[in-house]
Amino acid sequence: FDPKKTGVVGLDASFGMLEKAVVDCCVHPLVQGKSEQLPFKSDSFDLIICINAIHHFLNPAEFLSQC
Repeated sequence: FDPKKTGVVGLDASFGMLEKAVVDCCVHPLVQGKSEQLPFKSDSFDLIICINAIHHFLNPAEFLSQC
């Protein structure tokens, strides 16, 4: 899929959390992946929002670098 055409994409390392998102409300594509190895091509997004998560990342600086 093309994230720019999709509009919104969710990412989580936990398959269980992705399943919960689907059950709770999500109609957008969800991707399982690690913050330190984002599974997207460069320039896939115009904006990245990280809410209540960065304190869980093993390497926040690498996440910010990839963003």
